[in-house]
Amino acid sequence: MMKFLETNYPNAAPLTLFSRLAKLFSDTYGIHIHQPTVPCSATEIANLQTIAKQQEDQSLITFWDRIRLQLNLLAPLQTADAIRAWMNDPANAGQLNSIITLHVVMGNFKTIPSEIRLLTQLQQLCLANNQITVITDAIRALTQLRHLDLFGNQITAIPDAIRDLTQLQVLNLDHNQITVIPDAIRALTQLQKLFLNNNLITVIPDEIRDLTQLRRLNIACNQIREIPNAISALTQLQQLFLDNNLITVIPDEIRDLTQLQRLFLDHNLITVIPDAIRALTQLQQLNLARNLITVIPDAIRDLTQLRHLDLANNQITAIPDEIRALTQLQSLDLARNLIREIPYEISALTQLQRLDLTNNQITAIPDVSALTQLRHLDLANNLITVIPDEIRALTQLWGLRLAGNQITAIPDVSALTQLQLLDLTNNQITVIPDAISDLTQL
Repeated sequence: MMKFLETNYPNAAPLTLFSRLAKLFSDTYGIHIHQPTVPCSATEIANLQTIAKQQEDQSLITFWDRIRLQLNLLAPLQTADAIRAWMNDPANAGQLNSIITLHVVMGNFKTIPSEIRLLTQLQQLCLANNQITVITDAIRALTQLRHLDLFGNQITAIPDAIRDLTQLQVLNLDHNQITVIPDAIRALTQLQKLFLNNNLITVIPDEIRDLTQLRRLNIACNQIREIPNAISALTQLQQLFLDNNLITVIPDEIRDLTQLQRLFLDHNLITVIPDAIRALTQLQQLNLARNLITVIPDAIRDLTQLRHLDLANNQITAIPDEIRALTQLQSLDLARNLIREIPYEISALTQLQRLDLTNNQITAIPDVSALTQLRHLDLANNLITVIPDEIRALTQLWGLRLAGNQITAIPDVSALTQLQLLDLTNNQITVIPDAISDLTQL
């Protein structure tokens, strides 16, 4: 570290060197060092160098504990200096080049040792759940890397050195403190999976368009306000996670993602589902819960492969008749909206296993006897007065919640022998029929 400063700032005064060194300590190791207000001594700088070397030595030893398991060593190496000398000896390059996978997980280290550059044939590197703050530029030497996992660290920036990892197929930087996706990302043209969940990112750069092999993109739980038009270039994308951001608009360019199977945009500020959604004919899971949506568009009818649809916690007032086209639907969640009526067309969803319409303004349950695959039916906190006799046809039901309505009587439910949960609290029921005792799974 000191050698770097002396090379880049050859004429700097000791106090300046100390200040810059202290900043590097904060950035690299997360260690705060009080900076003196008077010129510091060579001893103080030497002490900092000692601390830096201790940190780097400990990281190297932690790495070595994993590396040595893949090597043939006649005698163990006891010190960091001995490890460094061995790794830098050209005679040992062959052994180091035999290592293609390295996992150093939960090692509690703060820096990636520069000796990582010597593992030139590495294809998979996992350094998840440590305390790394900086991705070393030495990473650029790992040109054969396919999989890089830095999940759960304290990384604040993706270095430009990332551009040299042109063979990378999976990059996981979830749960860090990254604020910017650099332009250098465009060089990763072989990337198939990019994980940036739970960071501090505000913008998806247009350079994302160059990642044309992407199959999965996760930038959930950030501070993104806009989906760029450049997203249209990602035509191989199958899974897109942008939930828990500040997005207000789904761009029409979404129509170009025709291979998309899973789309998560819940917990945003979206007000409209665009008609462009109809082009996503391969979509199997669509989550738009916790937005500001008021209307389910007729275009929904074209999503005939949909298995799971979540529109809970919006401001939707009606379920369109077009819902009947979603015959593959297994789960439909429209809880906490402003819906007054369940359309008869719901009976066309014969593969439905879970239906949640909790906390709406529904007054009646239509004939649901066709929904014979239903396992969970939740209509709690509505304005329902009658449970229809047709409920007996739902013989696969495990859970039935009708709490918080205005129901006065329980019909014959003895056929519901699979029922494990029946909640009718906060209604106006005065008599519990004897047939309830036949439901032995309750």
